[in-house]
Amino acid sequence: MGKALWVYMVTGEFGIPTVFKPSVVTREMRKLFSQYDLLNRQITTHKNNIQAICTDNGIALPRVEKNNLLSHKYGLSVLEKLELSPASRISIKVSLELLWKIEEAKEKMSNEIILTGEPLRDDVELLITIKGITPLTALAFLADIADINRFKSLRKMNAYLGLVPKSKDSGGKRKPGHINRESRKLTRTLLTQSVRHIANSSLYLRNSYSELRERRGAGRARIAIIRKVCGIMRRMLLNREEYRWIKKDNFEKKLKKFEKGLEKIKEERKSA
Repeated sequence: MGKALWVYMVTGEFGIPTVFKPSVVTREMRKLFSQYDLLNRQITTHKNNIQAICTDNGIALPRVEKNNLLSHKYGLSVLEKLELSPASRISIKVSLELLWKIEEAKEKMSNEIILTGEPLRDDVELLITIKGITPLTALAFLADIADINRFKSLRKMNAYLGLVPKSKDSGGKRKPGHINRESRKLTRTLLTQSVRHIANSSLYLRNSYSELRERRGAGRARIAIIRKVCGIMRRMLLNREEYRWIKKDNFEKKLKKFEKGLEKIKEERKSA
């Protein structure tokens, strides 16, 4: 503090760095996304619990039947047909009922995020020109970065998003380590779920993903593609340009669904 005041007295410039304060919309979206992430983790917990109980009873369900068990429409009828101990049956039933309630809450939270992020609609419509990027994913990215202009370089933004691997020095050589998982992880988490769709959005990304997966493994390939697409989104926002390899039919479907969904949410809010 003393040095900063001395610099101010000599040069007239105040030397204490300012702290970036996100907009109200960004802060509200971050709160909602925190709850959204919590609900996602609870859903995973209940699904894993159901899987563990089935395994404990010697039941290995095919993928289709497993999906039916977890669905609200067919879950209880599938459960009735399974050979389970009484304790296992009631445990799965309770987990299913909780799972469905949480999924309903997650849907409501998703709608609330979309509504809260409406002021960022122009940015959302720009980002969803990328195949695999949904309005929710776009809002997650926008909530994380807050203001694209505050990052002086792509590397600084990627480091903030936890996409830059740490470096390790060994024997005079620098080797890339693991990514920093203590940084903001919302964008990374949501993009991980749609990496394959994003990789198929262009020949360039598809070839990069295939080559990296073969050479460095699936995990590092995913992070590399996420890093690339975040760089693409940064450039799109800065230059106000659509995705170079936009698939018009895919974009128009997403845009139409986004607009209809937003209007429906508003109508439900009015009638509530």
